Amino acid sequence: MDRAAIRSATGLSERLIQEYLTLYQECPAANDRLQILLGTPDAATATPAEIKRGRLMP
Repeated sequence: MDRAAIRSATGLSERLIQEYLTLYQECPAANDRLQILLGTPDAATATPAEIKRGRLMP
């Protein structure tokens, strides 16, 4: 995905997205922890959060 699509999907700033992309590119492909994080979705992200009146609602 490009930065604009990532920003739209996550709501993160372009600066933070670029930092994450840089870290990802610098990380060796054989990094076991990275593969676990990228390959195993967390149950907390199964349902998107909803924001109402400036507050995050569960």
